[in-house]
Amino acid sequence: MLAGSFILLEDQYNIGDYLTIGNITGTVEDITLRKTRIRDYNGAINVIPNSTIQQFTNYANFRIKSDIILPVPYSVSLEEIQKITEKDFCRMSA
Repeated sequence: MLAGSFILLEDQYNIGDYLTIGNITGTVEDITLRKTRIRDYNGAINVIPNSTIQQFTNYANFRIKSDIILPVPYSVSLEEIQKITEKDFCRMSA
């Protein structure tokens, strides 16, 4: 319970933050004095006792990189692809 108290009092991470704790990476769904619940990429809930958390990485304040593969026919010009992706991706990040 002491570890959970420090997590909460020191605001180390919050619900909604994207974390890696050990080999588990996902979004924090719940924090109590005894445990932290993380939903991973596959949708599984991982319950981690706070007393076992020695180190974690919090990505909440950083942009997360993703690679997107967009198949495009050879007949489409590079300028047209740039226009479409800039318009759509700028709208998504706003």
